[in-house]
Amino acid sequence: MERQHEAQDGIQGQPRGDGGPRRFVRDRIPRGLWIRVVLYGLVGHVFAAFLLLLFQLGE
Repeated sequence: MERQHEAQDGIQGQPRGDGGPRRFVRDRIPRGLWIRVVLYGLVGHVFAAFLLLLFQLGE
């Protein structure tokens, strides 16, 4: 009977709902999203520094 569950699950050697390596991959933030968040943060800080510089020079 256990062999039937393995065949239906599509992953041999792991029982259903194990939460093995596949669960870890699903819980991670995608690399592209992580890079975009970091870049937007850096660009936002550079833009804020530029605005601050303009205000300092305008006084």
